[in-house]
Amino acid sequence: ESGSSFWEVYAGVGYGPISGKFWHDPVNDNTYYQGQLNFDMGSAIQLYLTAGHYSLDVGPDYEDYGVRLDKAFGALTVGGGVSDTSLDSAIAYLYLSYRFPL
Repeated sequence: ESGSSFWEVYAGVGYGPISGKFWHDPVNDNTYYQGQLNFDMGSAIQLYLTAGHYSLDVGPDYEDYGVRLDKAFGALTVGGGVSDTSLDSAIAYLYLSYRFPL
C-alpha cells in the first residue's frame, strides 16, 4: 500500500470569524487538526490566518501555517498568500476563482 490513496473522516465547526476542522484517516491512523481566523477588512477584502498540525502514524508529525488575502469583484475573487510547514520552506501563491450562478 503506497499510503497516498486513503479515505478520511472529516468534521468542522465555526462561529463568526473562528473555525476549526478535524480530519482522521482510520486505516493509517493519521490525524490533521486546523484552526482558521477570518477577518473582513472592508471593501470586499478578506484576510485568513490558518494553523494546523499533522499527527502521522509513520513519519514525523509537523505543523503548517498560512496567511491569505483576497478581494472579491462580484463573482470573481483574486487573492494570494504564503504557506509554510515546520518541515520545509514557505511558498507564495496567487489564485483566481469565479462563482458561476446556478
